[in-house]
Amino acid sequence: MTQPHILIVDDNPTNLFVLRMMLRKLGYETLEAVDGQSGVELALERRPRLVLMDLRMPGMDGMAAAESIRKSLGDGAPIIVAVTASVTPEQRHACAESGFAGLIPKPVDFGELAEYVSRFAA
Repeated sequence: MTQPHILIVDDNPTNLFVLRMMLRKLGYETLEAVDGQSGVELALERRPRLVLMDLRMPGMDGMAAAESIRKSLGDGAPIIVAVTASVTPEQRHACAESGFAGLIPKPVDFGELAEYVSRFAA
């Protein structure tokens, strides 16, 4: 049985690459989007089980993209985890209030990523 796809949404090619390699080590295939709007479109089209969403992107940011995905898919929406370099108590609170299942700080720790993936994508 193949693993479900995990959608990575990040405007930084290096971050996309690092997350892709980490997720492949864990046995997952990835879908990738370079901005919020294309992330929303890919989520609606492919219905991943888990989305790793950068919060700061040009155009539609991660908060707006996550809200759009949840509104469009309702109960069928994927689990969305924020991935950001801005990890203040206020940011954690804002993510929790906005419906994110968690927050992974950048640079991403492989063990922490593996924990989120095993909890939400397995």
